Amino acid sequence: TERTAGKAIAGPHPSLVFVIGSELRGPIGEAIQKAEGRSVLIGNRLDSIGVPSVMLDDGQSIRLAIAHLRAAGHRKIGLISADADLPISRLQKSVWLGECAGEATPEELENRVISVPMPRFECPAMQAYTTMLEYFRSGRADMTAFFCQVDEMMPGILAALREVGLFVPQDMSV
Repeated sequence: TERTAGKAIAGPHPSLVFVIGSELRGPIGEAIQKAEGRSVLIGNRLDSIGVPSVMLDDGQSIRLAIAHLRAAGHRKIGLISADADLPISRLQKSVWLGECAGEATPEELENRVISVPMPRFECPAMQAYTTMLEYFRSGRADMTAFFCQVDEMMPGILAALREVGLFVPQDMSV
């Protein structure tokens, strides 16, 4: 539970903490603030109130991934999207749209986005597996590569690809 995690974070041992924005407003966020520098927050910022924070350049990461996929010959690169309400998801999608803007209409680009529902406490791999199977069986699967926003979805994506007879990297890059 969040309270148990909060007790561990506030304890005497150093912690690296990966949380989403909503968790910062509950027991975990309170514990991070009380840890007095023994916790480092990754992927969010609380350095303004004294919590050491590390941010990544997600925009540059996506630009590099798209450039790599293009160098490998991919022209139709889709986006496997997670929670669209998170700022990082919006940023990643925005950069992806900008990188792919010259190759398709806005409507075509929106059709390249596969949104995987991410209910709290559900398995991201299973959610991705179900969503990707539905996508591949829909008949609209014309991508040769995907950028995936959440690495915990990868086992499900790979299982769905195998189930429909596609293999990485021969048939699809992810």
